[in-house]
Amino acid sequence: MCGCPTLVDVPHAAAKFAAERMIETMDLPATILRPNYFFQNDAATKDALLQGIYAIPIGSVGAAMVDIRDIAEVAAIELLKRERASERLPRDLIDISGPEILTADAIAAIWTDVLGKPIAYVGDDLDAYAKQLGVYLSAEMAYDLKLMLEAWQKIGVLPMPGAVDRLVAMLDRPLRTYRAFAEETAAQWQRD
Repeated sequence: MCGCPTLVDVPHAAAKFAAERMIETMDLPATILRPNYFFQNDAATKDALLQGIYAIPIGSVGAAMVDIRDIAEVAAIELLKRERASERLPRDLIDISGPEILTADAIAAIWTDVLGKPIAYVGDDLDAYAKQLGVYLSAEMAYDLKLMLEAWQKIGVLPMPGAVDRLVAMLDRPLRTYRAFAEETAAQWQRD
């Protein structure tokens, strides 16, 4: 959803939406992929999770998070379809969402089950989150992410109508779930 027109005040999303508008204006025969928040982003919060905290302030509206492997497979299918087409295919937009809408509390509950210990949601304090990000990222990038998460807390990261059914049909299988990702990730952490 990063190219979503409702996030035009978020710098990295605004750039993507501008590219989408350019593609439309120039009538380019392209497929635009709009992936939602990646499961794998949460793996970067390993230290916090192992300390009992889910630290991404996504809020309570919900996010249809998606596995990057599903994104890659959809991209490959679309690239091959366009490569093999005997004629110009029309422009297309594919919303790549996960199979379930998860709140921060639901994600913390999944990690609680998977890790076998209580995981608490850090809460919705975006200023504290941006300050924490400022240790690792530029002030501009921390602010950008704060704006994105502020929008997510208000409107969520929800799939377009019919998006999940379309993806399941394209992939000819169910989409990967967040729980499966958490289980795989936790198993990898134990091996490391």
